[in-house]
Amino acid sequence: MLIKVPCRLLFVVLFAAGVLFCGRQQRSAASEQQQQPAITAPFILDHNRVFVDLELVKPDGSIRKVRAFVDMGDQHLAFTQAVANEVGTKNVRIRIAGTPVVYDGTKLTAYGVPGDSIMGGGEPGIEANFPATILMNYDVVFDYKARTMTLAAPGTIHHEGVRIPCRANPQTGLVSVDVKVGASTYAVTIDNGSAYTWIAKSVVQNWVNSHSDWLVGVGAIGNANMNGSTEEATALLARVPLISLGSLDLKMVGLAGYAMQLGKEDIFDWYSKKAPEKVVGFIGGNVLKSFRIEIDYANHETYWSQQSPIDAHDMDQVPLTLRPQPDGSYEVIGVFTGNGKKQVESIEPGDKLIKIGDLNIKAATFGTVLDALHGQPGDTRTLVLERNGKQFTVPAKVIRF
Repeated sequence: MLIKVPCRLLFVVLFAAGVLFCGRQQRSAASEQQQQPAITAPFILDHNRVFVDLELVKPDGSIRKVRAFVDMGDQHLAFTQAVANEVGTKNVRIRIAGTPVVYDGTKLTAYGVPGDSIMGGGEPGIEANFPATILMNYDVVFDYKARTMTLAAPGTIHHEGVRIPCRANPQTGLVSVDVKVGASTYAVTIDNGSAYTWIAKSVVQNWVNSHSDWLVGVGAIGNANMNGSTEEATALLARVPLISLGSLDLKMVGLAGYAMQLGKEDIFDWYSKKAPEKVVGFIGGNVLKSFRIEIDYANHETYWSQQSPIDAHDMDQVPLTLRPQPDGSYEVIGVFTGNGKKQVESIEPGDKLIKIGDLNIKAATFGTVLDALHGQPGDTRTLVLERNGKQFTVPAKVIRF
């Protein structure tokens, strides 16, 4: 039987049905995540950074396993180009330990990166980036002592630790908090993708000008030597006796005062565009690794449980600033200066580091290389270097910073 319905009434009926259908879909998607078990996966901590294993579902249903860099400071999903060719870049299904990861694959499109790693030299075989735009769909826990990452449906975790309010950018997933140094308060992000705490160089310069008793030097060493950019050779290093994060006292925090231009823009102005607000820097892995950290994105809260003191000797190193090279070696781009004096003799920028003791650095990650240069002040490391095609050996001492 054909029933005639007035057009206006038909529109109302269809609109109501559409709203009902969409509402059901949204509730279904939300309930699907609520019903999912929390994902807890082990992570590898190298160079103070977090790496996890992912399973990418290829179009034919088979699995491509990759190692991924977990980066709270980046909003982009990335694969090496070879992986992107296998799994595609849109609607990519991601699993961790067999459990599907919830995110909107239609909005978050992966891009391909040339080479065998999305991170360039120093971290070979990292074939994916796991960004903040995926993390923000969950309550997230990074337990650095247990070396585990947990992704749980929003509202399903009983939070523990010191509550620190945060702000979250709903487009990028980046999270910022307030810290206090002296009488001044600053906004910074929480960035586990950063190996070290980096702050705008002008801000750090103002701090050290007011505190002649602080340990200060020039040149990023240890895990402050994050990427090997040219500007790291002139970074201002400082160890800050006290940084207040809410009711938490962060003691003897090492940080790098960093300045870099990206075109006509300062790096922290550029970074602030993806943060929830203008920030002066970010809290990196040297601080985060002492905590169990929970991020409640939906309610703009973080929770901090301290598991160990912040390492006040994490930059006791043979004080060289290095840049990873395509052949697996490391170029010396700077030699640390403390109290106006160069701290290592016989090594110059441009020298190529070949070997540290018995460690063949071409088979090592950047984190492993920096660990090999770490030690007790006064310890000696035998370094093999190359200059103008000729190799030479230097006994270099670990300094205190």
